[in-house]
Amino acid sequence: MELVEVRIKRARGIPAEAADEAVLVEGFGIEGDVFGGKAGREISLFDEASRLYRQEERKDGFCTVRFAENLLTRGVDYLNAPVGTRLAIGDGILEITKSGKECHPECPVFQREGNCGMHMHGSYCKVAKGGTVHPGDKILILSDD
Repeated sequence: MELVEVRIKRARGIPAEAADEAVLVEGFGIEGDVFGGKAGREISLFDEASRLYRQEERKDGFCTVRFAENLLTRGVDYLNAPVGTRLAIGDGILEITKSGKECHPECPVFQREGNCGMHMHGSYCKVAKGGTVHPGDKILILSDD
């Protein structure tokens, strides 16, 4: 499992930008990200396999209207990673706080079908331990012991 891409949204109304690193701030999220400080939803996560599904299977708008993840991962099965799962990335630790993401009403798939699958494919986390992460960092799922 690894971190594929880091994205930081610096202001509302502009797209998130790819970055070479992200500074994880405990109790806040990603330094400089406009959505930092949202309790329990500090950082959004999405796995590359689901992103490929979003791009290839749902070309009509599978949450591409408004959703952009902060951290794109490879090999993390968020469908089977319960709330409380802790991920070590770089020298930081994230804890999953919410599985799934609400779909936005303007999403074409949501308008047609009532949802678009983000309730299964996206996750949110909080920063349990601050640190710095970079694309290519390995991801470890920490056990409770």
